Amino acid sequence: MGWAQAVTIISALAVFTGLQAFWIARALDRVYAELDRIHAAIRSLDARVRDLGERVAHLEAAHSR
Repeated sequence: MGWAQAVTIISALAVFTGLQAFWIARALDRVYAELDRIHAAIRSLDARVRDLGERVAHLEAAHSR
């Protein structure tokens, strides 16, 4: 095997590895974006549940008087 063939094979492997890394990074970015969206939705639901809990507590306090 000559130097030219070795360089060609190594270059092809480097390009393939780089493309895989780029593809994986993009996929992870999409996953992280979706997780951020889900986290924001959970925070919103948590705030609504807490607000409703406070309202129920006030109604219970007013009803028990």
